[in-house]
Amino acid sequence: MTAWREWWQVGGLWRALLAAIAYWLVFRGIGWLVTTMGVEKSRADPLGGARYVVLDLALPVAIMGVVTLVFVRSLGWGREIFGVQPLGVRRGQWVGLVLVAVVLVARFAVVDYSLMNPRVVGALAVYAMCVGFAEGLVFRGIVVACLRRGGDRERDVAWGSAAIFALVHVGNVVGVDGLEPIDGLGVIGQVIFAFGAGVVLFVAMVTTRLIIWSMVLHAGIDLAGFLVAAQADVAFEMDGAPVILMLAFGFLIPVLGVVLLFLVDGRVGRERYGLPALTSAIPR
Repeated sequence: MTAWREWWQVGGLWRALLAAIAYWLVFRGIGWLVTTMGVEKSRADPLGGARYVVLDLALPVAIMGVVTLVFVRSLGWGREIFGVQPLGVRRGQWVGLVLVAVVLVARFAVVDYSLMNPRVVGALAVYAMCVGFAEGLVFRGIVVACLRRGGDRERDVAWGSAAIFALVHVGNVVGVDGLEPIDGLGVIGQVIFAFGAGVVLFVAMVTTRLIIWSMVLHAGIDLAGFLVAAQADVAFEMDGAPVILMLAFGFLIPVLGVVLLFLVDGRVGRERYGLPALTSAIPR
């Protein structure tokens, strides 16, 4: 085992934080480089056109997804992250996920797709899938792997990875991709929602036993939000069922995240990774 792999193999909170911070910094750098390409928004489309969505929004995330995948492979964690999750689940976790899925399907159903360019809708779907893959690989993959190696209980891994996922969203106060910066109150709302979503997505991963389904759910949540915002931009108004469901979903996810935390139990254990058990609570 190389020194690079040995250092990451120890895991723990600080390595999890380092991985998340490195992801955010590299992603910001890639985003800045891509924006220098000068992709112009289409004046005929309030959303900027499909080309703008793909090149200015989706491309930086897609590149970051590839970079993160290379990082995972360099550590030899590919089979661990993409393989079957090690612990079983409680039935109540499925109830929470079904509730999320029902509301999510309803959000897609009430969108007026006739108002939007089909190519732009497709581009937004690509963008959402890129976000679901890249962020899922970092926060449900690398961060979770580090916390489990630190010997944490699964409940601590769940809220710890969700908290790190939420804190990264503070960076939206200075803008992200080709999007405008978000004000302070907006960022606070995003952080709260992101924490709940982080727990829900973790539970989705351990319940389905595969990270890919957590990535799919993440992409669905983001796409639903993109479409509601896109409809508002095109119609120059934001009311009716899409807004009601958006608000309901924004309330449901944080509350459900807290509830699901109490259903997460067990511990993977450092021994699974060939590491000695901790005999005292020391910083890792």
